[in-house]
Amino acid sequence: MEMDHPETLGWLKDALAGETVGLRLHHHHLEWCWKRITTDSREAGEGDVFVAIPGERFDGHDYARKASEAGAVCLVVEHEIHGADAAQIIVRNARRALARIARAWRARFSCNLTAVGGSNGKTTTTQMVAAVLRARWGADEMLATEGNFNNDIGVSHTLMGLRFRHRAAVVEAGMNHRGEMAVLADMIRPTVAVLTNAQREHQAFLETVAETASENGLLIAALPETGHAVFPADDPCSDVWASLALARGVKTFTFSFDSHIPADLMCTLDADGVLALRGEKADFRIALRIAGLHNARNAAAAAAAALIQDIDPEIIRKALESFEALPGRGARMRTADRFGGATLVDDAYNCNPDSAIASLRMLSREKSPRIFIFGDMAELGPSSEKWHAEVGSEAKRLGIDYFWTAGDKARAGALAFGVDGTRCRAFRDRDELIAALAELPAAGGTIVVKASNSAGFAKIVDVLKGK
Repeated sequence: MEMDHPETLGWLKDALAGETVGLRLHHHHLEWCWKRITTDSREAGEGDVFVAIPGERFDGHDYARKASEAGAVCLVVEHEIHGADAAQIIVRNARRALARIARAWRARFSCNLTAVGGSNGKTTTTQMVAAVLRARWGADEMLATEGNFNNDIGVSHTLMGLRFRHRAAVVEAGMNHRGEMAVLADMIRPTVAVLTNAQREHQAFLETVAETASENGLLIAALPETGHAVFPADDPCSDVWASLALARGVKTFTFSFDSHIPADLMCTLDADGVLALRGEKADFRIALRIAGLHNARNAAAAAAAALIQDIDPEIIRKALESFEALPGRGARMRTADRFGGATLVDDAYNCNPDSAIASLRMLSREKSPRIFIFGDMAELGPSSEKWHAEVGSEAKRLGIDYFWTAGDKARAGALAFGVDGTRCRAFRDRDELIAALAELPAAGGTIVVKASNSAGFAKIVDVLKGK
């Protein structure tokens, strides 16, 4: 995406002042304009700035000369690239340098910018907010995170897409280690901070759910005094976010599905999937296309973020009623005929104990036979076995008809459900489970595929679809 108001290498040099340790450029280079920032040498072209980021599998420095040959006007590198014609800014840490560039770029713009953080539902909520902004402003006057590029590199690229024509933007912010959200919040500088929930995610790196809530709450700490914090009043960690908002001196706009816990937006979900929202700012109903209370909560968060930006409730309603679940995040489809044409719910991209249980509760209200295909949940730390078992116990309590697992960790869930060789089976790995899929009596029923992305269960979804 090229800039409508190009900046110079002089601007870039100033943005990197605190990270720079050397310059390989002449004074006249500072007046050169650059078109865009890229971290992929394959995409580098005439007028680009290439930031060489070292990674686990590839080191951008190995491709910096190629970027120069493709026409890049400047290389941001951690050591000099000999033989490259492009100007070079040598920095201590290229990844931090990218974040500094993105922070400086974001500071040029005054549009409303919503940041979405939390344990579960970030991507869906972000795309729901994007759907509303698109309906309000048009696709050309809003910006949103693409996919789930929510780490420091992804957020940097999203922010670098800001243009003066944009009236609003929404950016997803994700973390799994202490300190990561502080970097993202400092870059994003949101005007609206949305926290979806606080649940058991990344507990291998964050010791408690409260700590997870505090880390995500740094988005609130980054708000301007005129900003707004949006979060569920009925979340057990809501006090954490309320305290952060009070300390920052910003207004809050809360939502709640618990009639005993008051909020600015009181919400109910009926058996037909109609979400009712009531409060001083709005009183309307949304007939959702996506199932489950967890998705209704995502929709409520998105609606709250839109209402606080004075977007008309009718625009919100229409946008959310047309919203469909994303691949890997609850998308619905039909299985291939050889699997009985059952309803298939693809929830194979992300998983922790709370999101798995939310999917089970959604499945319990679907047509039977109700089938849950469960894989390993990553980054749970020492409680991993206990929490995998909890998922199996909940599936049994809810009366799920078939509970099949694949993977060493997920086996604890099968043992808790009760392995019997038919209703509950524990496979060594994904491929062994795939080989047995034809034995599932799925006709007329519902299949949910749920696992962390690292389990590779997207392959199971593909097979069930007939690919």
